[in-house]
Amino acid sequence: GGYNRDPLSGVVWSWHCVEHAVGLGNVAPEIYDGIPSFVETNLEYWIETVHSFCPWTGQIVAIGPDGSTAGDFDIDGDVDADDFTLLEACLDSSGLPCYDMAQGCCAVDLNGDTGIDCSDWEQFMLAWTGPGDPPVLPSCDGTIPTVSGWGMVAMTLLLLTVAKLAFTARQPTKG
Repeated sequence: GGYNRDPLSGVVWSWHCVEHAVGLGNVAPEIYDGIPSFVETNLEYWIETVHSFCPWTGQIVAIGPDGSTAGDFDIDGDVDADDFTLLEACLDSSGLPCYDMAQGCCAVDLNGDTGIDCSDWEQFMLAWTGPGDPPVLPSCDGTIPTVSGWGMVAMTLLLLTVAKLAFTARQPTKG
């Protein structure tokens, strides 16, 4: 197995392997903080002494200790601007496996699609508990561009001119 200390909370997290089954003791922060666990730094011991290792795989569904809120990346009980800072820093890590992402970015993959993108930002907005509205990511804003008041006046005049020319061209000439 292995253990790790979360640098933000000081809590020790662990995991272990028993007869080809994995027993998890809050393994998620191991992935969250990116610091190698005891086993990762001492794998040679496990192979040479125990003559085994824990060949487990799986999909990350949620990151954080039991009872944590999705989007609460710093595990302080709320989804706020501090959490947004990490989301913004990790944006566009699409397609990278967790171990290749920057430290902490694996936790930001809120929808489990192995990429940090606008869909994760949408999930983050739904989980927001901080004061006011959540910050906006310009690349994910999704607003439809609008035309200013003067732009609308110019567009209206242009359409009226085209309509008048089309109407005039259809009128029979007198002769």
